[in-house]
Amino acid sequence: MVHNSFQPCLTATLSSDGGGTLIRCSFAMHPLVEGFMVCWVSVVALVGGVIFIQTLRGFATSIRPGGTWVGLLVPPLLVLFGPGIAAIGWWLSSGDKDFLLRLVRRAVDSEPVVFRFEG
Repeated sequence: MVHNSFQPCLTATLSSDGGGTLIRCSFAMHPLVEGFMVCWVSVVALVGGVIFIQTLRGFATSIRPGGTWVGLLVPPLLVLFGPGIAAIGWWLSSGDKDFLLRLVRRAVDSEPVVFRFEG
């Protein structure tokens, strides 16, 4: 079994809605995963940005350091890698949202219930 850290987490709030209960559901990645992604993109953008700019500066001064293509190609790819993996993980777990909503509906199992999906 594979664990997908990017699967959605359900947050639901219950409130009175006239004669029934209003259940508001929202989905997001786990806060630790979101924090890791922010750190990943920030560090890679900072370090990779310096490498990318230094490589471009080498072109401007006609100094061609070895491995020039690495300095121009790898930093942008690393910046895109983190969000790309998150998007793939989110897509692979797209059926989890329906499962969680069915689970909430079964747990409530009372009338009248109004569901509004947000996010």
